[in-house]
Amino acid sequence: MNKLLLDSNIIIGVVKGRFSVSQLEKPSLIVSEITRLEIFGYHKLQLQEEKLLDKFFRNIDCLPISKIIINQAIKFRKQKSMSVGDSIIAATASVYELPIATANIKDFKHLEYIALISPLEI
Repeated sequence: MNKLLLDSNIIIGVVKGRFSVSQLEKPSLIVSEITRLEIFGYHKLQLQEEKLLDKFFRNIDCLPISKIIINQAIKFRKQKSMSVGDSIIAATASVYELPIATANIKDFKHLEYIALISPLEI
């Protein structure tokens, strides 16, 4: 596995000490810009956590949200009810052919051709 797209809940789980990035076999980790929005837009984010996350995001590739990704996210949302964030993460994984690391497999389970990895199962 070369690259792995992180769901927001993985990053929050690492910050909260629920699991570590080492559980993900240390591939090249990538996030969508929607993940950055979800993380930094969280209203209960503590200053200490924000500083840690800021350092994390300075050292990771963030994939932009393109028109192609939005179009794919629309298709996913038409198939099954999904949050905007999850649909964009799934569309990013689909467009870039990346597996998704997530603590909520059920959010993406219906998308059969996207590989899912859960650190909770490792």
